Amino acid sequence: MRKGLIAMAISALSLAAPATSQAEIFTNERTPIDIGAFFVPCANGGTGEYVDLSGTFRSLFGEAPDASGGRHVVSQGVWTASGVGETTGDRYEGSSAILGTATFVADPTLGEQLREVTQPATLRIVGRQATFLVYTTLHLTFRPDGTLTAEVNDSRVMCR
Repeated sequence: MRKGLIAMAISALSLAAPATSQAEIFTNERTPIDIGAFFVPCANGGTGEYVDLSGTFRSLFGEAPDASGGRHVVSQGVWTASGVGETTGDRYEGSSAILGTATFVADPTLGEQLREVTQPATLRIVGRQATFLVYTTLHLTFRPDGTLTAEVNDSRVMCR
């Protein structure tokens, strides 16, 4: 799960186009993503099982420059996912809408630098025997030299 979220955030940011004078949508992408395996306690008749999820992330990106020469990127995305329970073989389908942000600052020496990424999401998955929600929040903070200084990656599963 962690790899999938970080890859999604990094790939989203790598698509960023040069800043313009107005906010605009500059890309509409579909990216395959391996979301990973989650233990779902309400699956398998209540004894639980791991469910492997993968799917597609469709994203729209917009950006706006700020007064200091930096820019702010906003991404809107939709996950569609499907998966299989590792024990029962039960099939699961789901989707989610996501709104994420990234902040770039202007540095006279180093040029534009990525400083923060925030990507919260709730993925609703429905199966034959279980329905569950996957809540995730990814937040990354970078130093001016590009070193990752803080990472919050909170993922949890809630049965419905």
